[in-house]
Amino acid sequence: MYHYISDPPPGSDRYRLSLSVTPANFDAQMAFLKQAGYHAITLYDLYAYLAQGKSLPDKPVILTFDDGYVDAFTQAMPILHKHGFVGMFFVLTGPADRGGAGGYLTWEQIAAMSATGMDMELHSREHYDLRNRPNDFLVHQIAGAKESLEAHINRPVRWFAYPSGRYDAAVVRVLKSDGFWGALTTRPGRTHAASGSFDLQRVRIEGSYTLNTFVKLVTESP
Repeated sequence: MYHYISDPPPGSDRYRLSLSVTPANFDAQMAFLKQAGYHAITLYDLYAYLAQGKSLPDKPVILTFDDGYVDAFTQAMPILHKHGFVGMFFVLTGPADRGGAGGYLTWEQIAAMSATGMDMELHSREHYDLRNRPNDFLVHQIAGAKESLEAHINRPVRWFAYPSGRYDAAVVRVLKSDGFWGALTTRPGRTHAASGSFDLQRVRIEGSYTLNTFVKLVTESP
């Protein structure tokens, strides 16, 4: 789980520092994965494996990016292409509607990323806590945003990342009714099952991690 792939600006608070992996460090991490024989897959591949028994390549890893910051286009995507990897980017459609205001991806960038092989999925319309919300609010934030994203990338969107990892039964109900196959939390973990596709865990990669820390996180046993 990544967020920013950029050098944090001067004076950044601890949250921005934690969420920011520098392009140099990200490149080194991807170089390790490539050299060590890892294969970047998508949640579609994982779902086919869990639900249908389809095979996976050796050492599969899913590279996810939350929020849809502009550095996904300027930094993350070129580095992923350099190493022959696909990334799954969970974007907010509200900022895209506003032309990428606030340092987010524009619709043109989202469409371009999709056209070059990146997997563009949904993180909601705005980055709100979706818990304890009325149904019409959830439909607007999820179903409406999904329809908008699908129109811009011209393909179905099946995966969701809960904003800040927060959700409740009503959120899951709306996701299922709108055709989503699963959703990502921010809880740490790497063990997955088809029955838990709306409660998927991830390994957070923080800005302070050295390459040795990254290698240990990736290679440690589940």
